[in-house]
Amino acid sequence: MNIDPVFGADRYARYANLRADAPVERIKTPPGTPGPAELWLVSRHDDVVAALHDAPLHLEQPPQYQFGIRTLLNTDPPDHTRLRRVVSGLFTRKRIQSLRIAVQAIADDLIDHLPAGETIDFIERFAVPLPITVICQMLGIPADDWRLFREWTPKIFNTDEESVTTRPAAVAQLIQYMGGLVRTKRDHPADDVTTTVIQNGKDVLSEQELLSTLMLLLIAGHETTVNLLGNGLLALIQHPDQLELLRSDPARTPDAVEELLRYDSPVSHATIRYASEDLTIAGVRIAAGEGLLLALGSANHDPALVSEADDLNVHETATSTWPSDRACTTAWARHWPDWKANSRSTRYCADPPRFPLPWNQKSCNGGSVH
Repeated sequence: MNIDPVFGADRYARYANLRADAPVERIKTPPGTPGPAELWLVSRHDDVVAALHDAPLHLEQPPQYQFGIRTLLNTDPPDHTRLRRVVSGLFTRKRIQSLRIAVQAIADDLIDHLPAGETIDFIERFAVPLPITVICQMLGIPADDWRLFREWTPKIFNTDEESVTTRPAAVAQLIQYMGGLVRTKRDHPADDVTTTVIQNGKDVLSEQELLSTLMLLLIAGHETTVNLLGNGLLALIQHPDQLELLRSDPARTPDAVEELLRYDSPVSHATIRYASEDLTIAGVRIAAGEGLLLALGSANHDPALVSEADDLNVHETATSTWPSDRACTTAWARHWPDWKANSRSTRYCADPPRFPLPWNQKSCNGGSVH
C-alpha cells in the first residue's frame, strides 16, 4: 500500500478498512520522506497503545536515515532522558497558566482585527499567528521573524518530491537563525525560554543538541496548534449541532477540545519506531530493525476507544491517543483547553454568521488543515 495524497484526504475511511482487514500493513512512504522506504502501519487502538508503552521498540534512527537533527523525538535513553531533563520544567501547568492572560490578549486582538462580513483565510489570519506569536514571545524571538519560521517549517516536514531539494536549505537556515539567537541570549540573558534552556543545558547539551532542542520547541510549539485550530473549526462548522451545544455550554470547552483532538488528530501518526528485536503485532511478524508507523488518527477512530467513533461529540470524554515521547511538545495542545475555556475568543472563533468561512484543504505536517 502507498501513502499518497488520496490516503490523506480520505484517511479515516481507509483506516477503518485497515483496522478490519489488515491492522498491521506494509506501506510505502512518499518520495522524499526521511526514513525507510517501507514501514509497518499499525492502525488498531489497542495495538497502537501497546506499541507506545510496552513493545520492544526504539526511536533512535539507523545511521542511513538520519538527516542531521537529533531531538527528543528520535533519541532513546540515556540520551533522551538527558535531553528531556533540560526542558522538563518549561511547560508545566503552572507556567502555562501564567500565560493565560497574555494568550487571551493575543487571541482577542487577532479576532478584533478580522473584517466582519468578509471571507477570510482562517489559517493565515488566526490559526498561524496565535500560537507562533506566543511561542516566539516565550523563546524571546522578535515578532517580525515569525514569518520566516512559517516559510521554513513546511519545507522541513513536507513529504513531496520537491522537499528532497528544499529541506536541506530550510534546515540550514533554521539552524543558522537559532545559532544567532543563542549567541544573542548568551551575551544578553533574558527572562525567556531560550535563556533558560541555555542555562539548564550548560555542561549537559552539546551545541548541536542545544540548537535542535530549541528548534523542536519552536516548531512543535506552533505547528500542532495550527492543525488543531484549523481542523477543530472545520469540524464545528460541519457539525452545527455540536457547535450549538458548545455555545450553550461553554464550560465544556475542555472536553470539546479533547474530542476535537481525537476526531481529527493534529498529528496523524507518531514518530517512527524501530523494532529492537523480532516481534509480533496482531499476528504479523516484524523483524528486528524494521520501522513502524503508529497511526494515531486511526487509533482515535477505533470503536474500541469510543462507540460511534466517526461521530463528533463535544461532550465526549474519551482521551485521545498521544505518544509518550511527545509529552513536552503536546503540552501545548494538552493545556489549550485551560487557556481557552469560557473565553469570548472561543465563542467568536466558532461563529460562522460573523465570519463565513468557505474552506479548502492543505497538507500540513502529515495531517489536514482547513
